Amino acid sequence: MSVSRLLLDMVAGTPVADPENEPWPGGNTSQLYSLGHTITSIRERPAWRLPTPDETEALRIPGGVPVIVITRQTYVNDWVAEVAHIVMRSDRVELDYLIHLS
Repeated sequence: MSVSRLLLDMVAGTPVADPENEPWPGGNTSQLYSLGHTITSIRERPAWRLPTPDETEALRIPGGVPVIVITRQTYVNDWVAEVAHIVMRSDRVELDYLIHLS
């Protein structure tokens, strides 16, 4: 399950601002790029918790299985262009991060 919010200043007056046009081929990254906005970095903050009743039903989660909740910030230079709230079953996900320090 995922909910994304885009910076209105970047998408106002374009088809990207209309949620009826979802899902976009290539996702929000491709759509921002089509408007001249190149993603320069992404920050993710994962957390684990027990699912809500709605999440248990929607994701068909068996008892005792937590969810991973990722808050993702997508940047275009210093601007946060998108914030996404992603919820996944923890028993079907593996997180793998590569962090460059240069």
